[in-house]
Amino acid sequence: MAALETTTAMRKLTKKPAAAGNAARLEPEFVRVNDVARLFGIKRGSIYNLIADGKIKSISLRIRGQKHGLRLIHMASVRALVEAELAAQTRGAA
Repeated sequence: MAALETTTAMRKLTKKPAAAGNAARLEPEFVRVNDVARLFGIKRGSIYNLIADGKIKSISLRIRGQKHGLRLIHMASVRALVEAELAAQTRGAA
């Protein structure tokens, strides 16, 4: 009896069944170093050099006292760098 009442109450709250969305075009805001290397073809060492030079943004997530952490790269800064290099090369070729 309780299950029937719950089902009836749920029908009153929802008007339309939930549908799965298309997540194919969703892009993450932060990714790992290996993801940047895979997506853009930039070598791991070059990524760390770009971080050190301040050309791309990243953050290290590490719990205090732990030896290892997680380095996340800001994808918008990588795209901005690539687009700026493209624009510079395009101006130089003209």
